[in-house]
Amino acid sequence: MVQKAGVMPGMSKLGLKSRLWIAFFVLVILGVIAGGFWGIENNVRVADSELRQEMLHQIVAIARTIDPELVKSLTFTAADSTKAEFQILRQQMIAYEAVAGYRGIYTLARRAGELRFGPESYAEDDPQASPPGTAYQEFTEADLLIFTTGEPIVEGPNTDEYGSFVSALAPVRDVQSGEVLMVVGIDLETVAQQLEEEGVKKFVVPFDKLFASLEQRRRKLVPVSKDVSL
Repeated sequence: MVQKAGVMPGMSKLGLKSRLWIAFFVLVILGVIAGGFWGIENNVRVADSELRQEMLHQIVAIARTIDPELVKSLTFTAADSTKAEFQILRQQMIAYEAVAGYRGIYTLARRAGELRFGPESYAEDDPQASPPGTAYQEFTEADLLIFTTGEPIVEGPNTDEYGSFVSALAPVRDVQSGEVLMVVGIDLETVAQQLEEEGVKKFVVPFDKLFASLEQRRRKLVPVSKDVSL
C-alpha cells in the first residue's frame, strides 16, 4: 500500500475527529451565547419589575404619613420657605430619605396648569434641588394625570431638565374631599444601565469559565499534529 509522504496512518481519522469536535464546539458556544443573552434579558426584566414594585410600595407608604393639613397651608411659591409647615415637611422628607436610601424625595402640586415643586429632601446646594415654587418644565402626561386619577404610578425611564430617571409618584389627598393636594415622588437614576451591567457580569463570568474548560478538553482530544517525513 502506497502511503503519502508526510501523512501518518490514522491522521485522516484524527482530522475527522477534529472537524467533528470543532463543529460541536461552535454549536455549544452559540447555544451558550443564545441562552446567556436570553437569561440576561429575562433577569433584567424580572429585576426591573421587582424594583418598580418596591419603589411603588415605598412611595405610597411615605405619602400616607404626610399630614394633609400641613400641605393645605402651602402655596407652592417661594414664600413657603419661611413657613413652619414647610420646614416640618422638609425635615420629614430628609428623615425618609435617610431610611429609604434614594437619591432624594420631592413633592409637586398643580397650580394654574403648572406643576410646582414644594418641600423636598435635597440640600439647597444640591444640583437636583428646586426651591419652593419652581415650575417643573419637562413633566410627563402621567405626572399631570395623577392629580385627576389619584392613583400612584411608576414611570420611565424619562428624561427631564434634571436627568434620566425611573420615577414613583403617590398622591396626598384631602381627607374630606379626596382631592389630590400634592404628589410625593422618588427618582432612581439609570436603572436600566445598572441592571444590564449586573446581568452581563453574571453571564460573562461563567461563560468565560465554560469557554476555558471546553478549550482544555479540545486540546486533549485533538493534539497538535506534527509533520512526519518518510
